[in-house]
Amino acid sequence: LLDACRIWREQLAETHLLNKILRGESNRQVVQGWLLETYHYIKHFPDALLAAYNVCTQQRLKALLYKYYQQEKGHEKFIEQTLI
Repeated sequence: LLDACRIWREQLAETHLLNKILRGESNRQVVQGWLLETYHYIKHFPDALLAAYNVCTQQRLKALLYKYYQQEKGHEKFIEQTLI
């Protein structure tokens, strides 16, 4: 999970796509593509938490991972509504 976060951070730092969107320097298709990628990231993030939960052997951390998983489920619906 940490490796995935590092890769995502590097991609964000290289592209600065959100900054371009916020400055109005992109077109509708770029914004839609960014939202679509964000949708997939948000939709699948709980699965990563659940995978970590399933292999975790430390009970305290396992409980935190499951709680975090429950809190993150379903957030993709906000992006989905925006795309629709």
